[in-house]
Amino acid sequence: ACSTTPRQPADMALDKAVALLDSATAATGVRMAVEQTLNDRHVFFVGSLLDHKAISLLDGSEYAGWLKALRLFAHGTYSEFKADRSSYPELSARAAWKLKQLSLMTTAAKNARPAYDDLQRDLDLASPAEVERLAISCIDAGLLDAKLNQRESVVEVRSVRGRDLAVEDIPASLAKLDMWQAAIKASIARLEAEAGRASASYAAGQEMASSVETVLGQAVVSAAAAEPEAAKGRRGAPGGFMDGAGLLRGVMGGVFGRMGGPARRDPRRR
Repeated sequence: ACSTTPRQPADMALDKAVALLDSATAATGVRMAVEQTLNDRHVFFVGSLLDHKAISLLDGSEYAGWLKALRLFAHGTYSEFKADRSSYPELSARAAWKLKQLSLMTTAAKNARPAYDDLQRDLDLASPAEVERLAISCIDAGLLDAKLNQRESVVEVRSVRGRDLAVEDIPASLAKLDMWQAAIKASIARLEAEAGRASASYAAGQEMASSVETVLGQAVVSAAAAEPEAAKGRRGAPGGFMDGAGLLRGVMGGVFGRMGGPARRDPRRR
């Protein structure tokens, strides 16, 4: 059986709005679709509706304020709404709360530690507890990854979802992407350089290990060859020969001398 991913409430709400716009023949029907969408608590990204051909029916009509409201919810903030409230239609409490959520997203994208006091003032929130309720609602909706720092009265933001991009913001966004791409390329170049140095060090280590193995092999052969002479020496005067172990120590000293190790100093010499 073929499984399908369940439709999300936001997708279903947008589909319903698009269906209303598709059937709209006058500004009244378009206004109804826009108002329903702005009031829907699941829909936070409405920029796609601005591209629908029926939206142009609002322009110049008695419902032109709803076109401005749709643009506000796509790209604007609550502060913009407060500054020019009379040019917008009256928003329901649910729509106004959503606009505050969207505004917190915009703030969080610019400031990773917005203060309670600033949010309370800018978003017309009644108390610090109301600030926390707004932040928690954004976290629950998946708009923010953040935690509340009640001791310092700030929202500590780890990440935030991007809002709909306005046409006039595209050049700045492209410039940021170019900077990000350049930074990634620089990081890759540094990693490649470090990998090259690591590879060179590994090759030098392998060569050194091979040299040590060769010299040790020679030392074993020499020690074996010296053993008969060592036996004779044991029958003669002490100190008159170098046994196999002594020969091996001498060879190993030569190995580590080749490796550049510091020469051992005779403690009797100054």
